[in-house]
Amino acid sequence: MTYAMLSKNRVIGVLYDQETEPEWGPTPDGSPVIAVPCDDTVILGMLYNPETGEFYEYVPEPVEDGDYVPTYEERIEAKLDYLTMTK
Repeated sequence: MTYAMLSKNRVIGVLYDQETEPEWGPTPDGSPVIAVPCDDTVILGMLYNPETGEFYEYVPEPVEDGDYVPTYEERIEAKLDYLTMTK
């Protein structure tokens, strides 16, 4: 079975061909990590809606201010999204 490892409803890992449900400790900031069964379309950086059980792509909201500078976290997320889409 394939599992998505989630922290704060964001996919931080995808584990394939697992015989048992994986268990990870908390993230460095102390947030719990949970395992949710998924299919092979789930990739790093996707978001999870626990109410519907659906995974979806993260799409940042458009910015109207031309002087906007993305945060360090936003730049990392964008890079991860790019890297996972170029497999």
